[in-house]
Amino acid sequence: MKRTDICFFSFVVVFAFLFPGCDGGNGNGTGEYSLTIDCAGNGSVSPGSGSFGEGMEVVLSVSPDTGWYFDAWGGDDAVDAVDNGDGTFSIIMDGDKHIVARFLEGIKYGLFITTSGQGSVEKDPSAYSYNPATVVDITPVPDSGWYFDSWNGDDAGSVSDEGGGIYSIVMDGNKQLEAVFGEYVQLTLSWTEMGTCSGTTDVDIAVDPEGAGEGLFEKNTEVTITITCGSHTTFDGWSGTNQDDVVALGENLFSIVMNEDKSISAMFGLVMFSLTISVSGEGYVEETSNCHNVYFGITGNDYVEDFTVLLKPQQLGEASFSGWEGTDAGDITDEGGGIYSIIMDADKSIEALFE
Repeated sequence: MKRTDICFFSFVVVFAFLFPGCDGGNGNGTGEYSLTIDCAGNGSVSPGSGSFGEGMEVVLSVSPDTGWYFDAWGGDDAVDAVDNGDGTFSIIMDGDKHIVARFLEGIKYGLFITTSGQGSVEKDPSAYSYNPATVVDITPVPDSGWYFDSWNGDDAGSVSDEGGGIYSIVMDGNKQLEAVFGEYVQLTLSWTEMGTCSGTTDVDIAVDPEGAGEGLFEKNTEVTITITCGSHTTFDGWSGTNQDDVVALGENLFSIVMNEDKSISAMFGLVMFSLTISVSGEGYVEETSNCHNVYFGITGNDYVEDFTVLLKPQQLGEASFSGWEGTDAGDITDEGGGIYSIIMDADKSIEALFE
């Protein structure tokens, strides 16, 4: 019996000597949990076993011996060891934990990928380390509202673009990458279509590129805006918080650089023409149209392009209406019943004669 105890003690001493940082620990203090780390193979983990505060995040570094490589975590709580992408792992102490660092003999290379911004990277095949010359597909997966921007890090130049959002890298050594994600910027582009007597005039605003939809663009994208006015409509300029950022490229062609969230509004007006009516003699002219129902004497009014104005001469006293004169008298049509009409396709000037 005494002889067996001595052998067991010697085994524990040798085990601890061979695998520093992998010895077990209890740590059952108030508000603390025990983290027990064992090692299989030649290597170590830092920090080693011990007691840690409840909810604490413990960052673990694995160090394989020469000629060995870290393969995977084992043990009851292996799934709780989260790969940070930089060669370290994190485990949250929400209970007692037991994990085993498994080291295998041979040569493999680690692929360490960190992220900047909000997103993750999928590896195919998914592993911590790879045989030499293994080709690994790496796919950036941005979070909602974010996009993949670029690769950074010591080995960014070794990444090949395979298309379709997939990249690859050849494992001819340990590789360190950083996936950079950018947050979309928002272009709020608004406008009001102008109402006319026959309905709403059409206005079309096209942006290029279309971006990610709903006005979302990658940062620093130059967006081209093309404006097409419908009938009776004119473009009158820009308003809004970022109106000064809009650059004119040509007639109804503009651009804006999306280096931040921006808000602009396109302003439109109606094409209007003036009708000037003068009167000779004692009388006046009633003007009516789809847009107006007004009473005028010798004053005039503006009308929307191509609309028809109805004219009704009214005599005063003994005078009677005798006809039309003036620059545009030839454009007047007799509708019968003492009603005349004129189409407002330009500024018009007419004179009503009463005798």
